[in-house]
Amino acid sequence: MSDSQNKEKFTKYKGQSNWTFPNIAFMVGGFVIAAPVGIATAAWLALGKDVNIGRTIKNTYDEYSPIAKEKFDDLKGSWSHKGNNPDNAAYQAYKAEKQAEYTEETKQRENAAKTEEQQFNDYMAWQKHAKDEASFADFQAHKKNLDEKSDKE
Repeated sequence: MSDSQNKEKFTKYKGQSNWTFPNIAFMVGGFVIAAPVGIATAAWLALGKDVNIGRTIKNTYDEYSPIAKEKFDDLKGSWSHKGNNPDNAAYQAYKAEKQAEYTEETKQRENAAKTEEQQFNDYMAWQKHAKDEASFADFQAHKKNLDEKSDKE
């Protein structure tokens, strides 16, 4: 047999194989869920012709997805305006007033946080300066003690 004949047989065989990754994954998942599901899937793969579980699921989804999407859009449309009447001017004014109050309160809290942060930074700077002064005073006292000891000797 020539290489082209072998290639043709392989290509023909490859197209008929049921043992693809999605099929095997589905079978293993079937065994994990329940042994009879896995056994049934293995039998289906071994005995069936041109079994492609991934393609079957995709085709089913593609077939029913427009219907499901349409139903979901209908439900979504019925939920969208419950309790929220955009034509109510009094509600819109109340909503705008509350939004302005919340915005103002947020600005006040941000300013308070900035002020507190600045006070903390000032305190930390003062504390560092005080620590540096204390360390320098300790150094001066230590130096004075060393000078007095060297003078006595």
